[in-house]
Amino acid sequence: MRAAGAPLEADELYALPDIGRRAPSISRVSSYLEKLWRKGFLHRSLPTGVKMGDDNWVYSWNENRVQP
Repeated sequence: MRAAGAPLEADELYALPDIGRRAPSISRVSSYLEKLWRKGFLHRSLPTGVKMGDDNWVYSWNENRVQP
């Protein structure tokens, strides 16, 4: 996520060979991303052209996270 440079969706991460080998499904990747977002590790936003209410989110690394 840090090296990506652009926000990514769960399916884009799952398509990466390293992630696809380790994660059992896209749903599991999505759940993990949501947990990281709730803990403040990631930023979450709507992709360009997507209306609120759709289940698509893009995630990017939160460089400004304050360490506890």
